[in-house]
Amino acid sequence: MHHHAILCFFYILLTFCPSIDTASYEMTRRFDIKYGDSAPQLSHIKDSHEDGINFKANQARISLCLRHTYGGKKLGEFSLPGTHYLKLDYGDTALSKTSDFFLGVLENLDLSAHSTWIVDINDSGVWPGDGALLSRVLHKLPSIQTLYWRQGEPIPLNIVQFLETNHPQCQLYYELDLGYWAPADGSIHRHRRSRRNPIDEEVIATEEQNSQLARQSILNSTILYSLKVEVSSGGRKRDPSMMDLIFCILTTCPNIKELDISMLRGGGCVVYHTDNPQALDFTSSDAVLAPLESLTLDGYMLHAKPNGLKWREWETDHPERSILNKPWKYLPDSAVNYIGYSKIKEWGGLQTVVKYDTSPLKPCTKTNVDVWLERMDWTHLRTLKIQDPSTEDLQVLGGNTLPSLRNVEFSGYYAHHHAILDFLSNSSFRLESIKFDGIYFCSITQAISSIVENHGPSLHTLVIKHSQPSRRYYGGVYSPSERNRPYRHPSSSFLNTTHITQLKDNILGLNTLDLDILVGEEWNYEFLDTLNSFPELEYLTLRFEAPAGGWDDGDEDEDEDELDEERIVYQHYGQSSEYRYKEIDHKLYLMVGLKEYLTNGKVGKPYKKLETWVGSEVVGDAEFISQL
Repeated sequence: MHHHAILCFFYILLTFCPSIDTASYEMTRRFDIKYGDSAPQLSHIKDSHEDGINFKANQARISLCLRHTYGGKKLGEFSLPGTHYLKLDYGDTALSKTSDFFLGVLENLDLSAHSTWIVDINDSGVWPGDGALLSRVLHKLPSIQTLYWRQGEPIPLNIVQFLETNHPQCQLYYELDLGYWAPADGSIHRHRRSRRNPIDEEVIATEEQNSQLARQSILNSTILYSLKVEVSSGGRKRDPSMMDLIFCILTTCPNIKELDISMLRGGGCVVYHTDNPQALDFTSSDAVLAPLESLTLDGYMLHAKPNGLKWREWETDHPERSILNKPWKYLPDSAVNYIGYSKIKEWGGLQTVVKYDTSPLKPCTKTNVDVWLERMDWTHLRTLKIQDPSTEDLQVLGGNTLPSLRNVEFSGYYAHHHAILDFLSNSSFRLESIKFDGIYFCSITQAISSIVENHGPSLHTLVIKHSQPSRRYYGGVYSPSERNRPYRHPSSSFLNTTHITQLKDNILGLNTLDLDILVGEEWNYEFLDTLNSFPELEYLTLRFEAPAGGWDDGDEDEDEDELDEERIVYQHYGQSSEYRYKEIDHKLYLMVGLKEYLTNGKVGKPYKKLETWVGSEVVGDAEFISQL
């Protein structure tokens, strides 16, 4: 009986399914349901009216673009004589569409033959814009004065050649990320090496080779003015090609004036090759480098070997070094020479089956910066910025090496502060700008005295600030045990009223000042009034430590209504986390009040820019205040 019921059920199902399917089909056809790209899209609606909806939509889009990107500039102003700024942002899909849309509008404008253009192309990764459209617009511009190319992708060779031929006066500011490469098929690249097949490896190798060839588009360029590169030394395979490319650029581009090298070394589970270059390889060629006017180094090892590799005491170019057994082979050269090969052999530290040279080891005594000083004219250098400068580096660059130096910036926790003060005491140059970021001086009084005595008459910019952790360190993102951990710099590292008075009395032309403010039990009005008495000071930045403003995740028993305006949401490692932002002592309004006090009491020139920071964030800026 049971089996008979089951058979009846399937018989009925098979009988009615075709009719049900037919009815469904008829209903679908009647209502003409379409799915995906086959359905009509709003963006594809045609407009038969010349001044209809589509026209007004484009007008609104142009107006919005002009307001947000060009400060409300009218479209017709781009047709007038003068200097115009063209900003193209390809950071995401929406920005890319807006940039290409504006290029299309600009392509149809009648431009003045007497107009000069500054073009800024910005992107955070692989460029998704319309390359053909960009090329047409560049060809249309009468005179290109400056081109900023800040993209993950190298600048195309045809654009470089076009600018050199038609705009030889153009200055190219070029940013190149040598540590970033986005393959055409990201899914293949993300596979672990063990999961890749030979075809995948061949595809990746081809794309890497094409990427290296594309980077060479800038070689021998006469328009390259500034080069900013990020170099990643990560990877199991030794890859000297990145530093070799930089060396070739510096020796083949005669008009380059600015160089910014950032050596990125990540951590975690990445295995890094110990023989990856840490600096330029000067042994590959005897070519002379173009004289620079600005040099910025972050992670670049000035005291590396002339070939760019890191010094290690147990390594040398002496070929007979390998005859030593372990652990003798790891001794410093000085120890090997002191003990002598005969004693080492007597103690069993020598490979007796190998013929060897027992002459003392003679490693190269020159460093990378020594050779660099020989290969380049440093007398034109006006700006020098170094992250974590060592005593040896600053001693080599001291003396009469940099007579034209006007601006210095030293940063990093590991910077040698005594060497920095000795460098500032150099009498061969007079500095106009001095910036210290995260430098820990044993005596801030000594630092101020050195600045005043050696560079007071010429100085117009001074920055002395601590390094500040970001908000996440106070929100317990990394570890609950770190939540609200106090982070206080010693009070002796802050400038006091005596220091500020010393600066005011001796640096009469100080125009820009950026410093940390020590938070006490009450406002130090004597300190603030002294700041306001600088007659030429127009740009002032004051920084408060993060705990002074207060970052907290909120108490469980607090009123939810009071926390609504203090709540923030942010992404961390792909996970959405909600933390409450608690404004202890109403720090936002305190910053507004502080700005008003300083603005009203300013002596001499008024402030053109007055900025206040709490931790790593600007607080009380004009745009935010206007929304209150």
